Amino acid sequence: MIPPEWHNWMVHNTDKTPIEEPRVEYKWLQDHKQNLTGSDQAYTPYSTTKTKIGSWNPPGGRVVIGGNRGANF
Repeated sequence: MIPPEWHNWMVHNTDKTPIEEPRVEYKWLQDHKQNLTGSDQAYTPYSTTKTKIGSWNPPGGRVVIGGNRGANF
């Protein structure tokens, strides 16, 4: 993984390396947090509101997915 300072130089966003021109550190900048998508620590949103639309339950409880399209059952 390439640090952000070097990444800017690698993709030609700047002509000077981070050694020649160090990154400006502002006090309002936060430290980078790694993306946890796909891990057990990933953020999982949840809703505290009641759903407005309910799912449809067919009469008789039979669910046909894709139809029979000429199949002889």
